[in-house]
Amino acid sequence: MLRVPVLTNTDMRIRIADGVIGNSQNIHRENEVIKSFGVNKVLYDRNKFPKNPLEHRHILFAGLDPYRALVILLKERSADAILCVFENTALFLLLFRHLFFFKPPIVLLEVSPRGWRLRDMVLDYVVPRVDLVIVLTNDQKKVVERNWKTKRPVKVVDWYVDEEFFKVTELPLDGYVLSVGEDVSRDFETLVAACAKINARLVLKTRKDVKIPDEFRDKVLVIDKKISGKELFELYKAARVVVVPLTPTENPGGISSILEAMSVGRPVVASATGVPLHVLTDRLDGVIVPPCDVESLAAALQELLTDDALATRLGKAARKTVEARFAFPARQRKFADALHELVEDR
Repeated sequence: MLRVPVLTNTDMRIRIADGVIGNSQNIHRENEVIKSFGVNKVLYDRNKFPKNPLEHRHILFAGLDPYRALVILLKERSADAILCVFENTALFLLLFRHLFFFKPPIVLLEVSPRGWRLRDMVLDYVVPRVDLVIVLTNDQKKVVERNWKTKRPVKVVDWYVDEEFFKVTELPLDGYVLSVGEDVSRDFETLVAACAKINARLVLKTRKDVKIPDEFRDKVLVIDKKISGKELFELYKAARVVVVPLTPTENPGGISSILEAMSVGRPVVASATGVPLHVLTDRLDGVIVPPCDVESLAAALQELLTDDALATRLGKAARKTVEARFAFPARQRKFADALHELVEDR
């Protein structure tokens, strides 16, 4: 059994506290599944102030947490590997591991997009020095390979979804168009324009500021408050089709909402960039449309809203894709295999 301390740049205590069985994805099942593949993940959560003096600053700084790094360097000398989620959590470990004669390999899971000078400096120091980089999509792998020389080939392990929580349900004949997301890659303006063109009901779960024409406002419901996992599942359950409209980006935007919708058995329409191209096969388990193209998106939505056989077929195929590639057991096996291979190589 590998012992793998995990350092996150977010506050995992909140997610664990919210993780009531039946009300959200089961984080405890997630850990038990990977343990069945010989990996015991030990969480070292981000410290609170004053141990972490930058806790209330931007996540780049809050995730540095030098006190936590010091604890790892002193207490986890016999660990099999250290898993750092995003580059900032690895910085102090790498800066001081030679000073502390720290031998466990350091693994980086996920890499932020470039573009901010301070974060770029962290990336340029961390990525070439970690012992293994693990990413979620082929696009991310290409970005890492284009920007840095890594010690080992970059591993792609995919994202995951709790397929038992987001269980498959029958497709409603009169459901709405649904889109979920908060990150900068979302292109809700194109989606609103496409739905207005075909006069389709639209539900947006987002806190982003979305411009909605006055003449179409009565067809759009915007949910801008925090909701539980169970409430999110009910949104997917009542949807006829789920749309993930994206602008071209290097970050894995849309991956959670795509997999959640597919797991529930909903046909997904997504932009031909990044995550959708990694997850979906056009006309097999989803529909891919050009980014920022109102006409193409409107045509795809119109087809899925009126063709029951096509919508049902794509939804069933989407669920099968999740079970084969992205369900807890399938994904955690790939993740565990990558860690075992690293440890055995060393």
